[in-house]
Amino acid sequence: MVTVFVSYQYKTLKQQNDYKNMAWQDEAKDAAAYLEYVQETGIRDYLSTVGNISAKILRKIDGDICHFYTITEWNDIESIINFAGNDYEKARYYPEDKEYLLEFEETVVLAP
Repeated sequence: MVTVFVSYQYKTLKQQNDYKNMAWQDEAKDAAAYLEYVQETGIRDYLSTVGNISAKILRKIDGDICHFYTITEWNDIESIINFAGNDYEKARYYPEDKEYLLEFEETVVLAP
């Protein structure tokens, strides 16, 4: 099993197994709206990919920044490749992300 960890940073208006982890960080203009959006896009797509076991989002508000952490679990690296492509350590974005995110991480991090 492989675990993928994704970290996002969003601008808000007030608001040990043999796993592997993957992470990336971003900032968004409206945390609540982005949370809803990412559940309808990325989380939905994670969960519909063959080999995905689970996808979760954790959130922490720190002043005017909201940190989001997405954790996904996969059967194996091949399952991640089914979702992200051969360059699976490159962060995957959707066209509408530019409406929410203030910055874009280029890569994710895999860690056992």
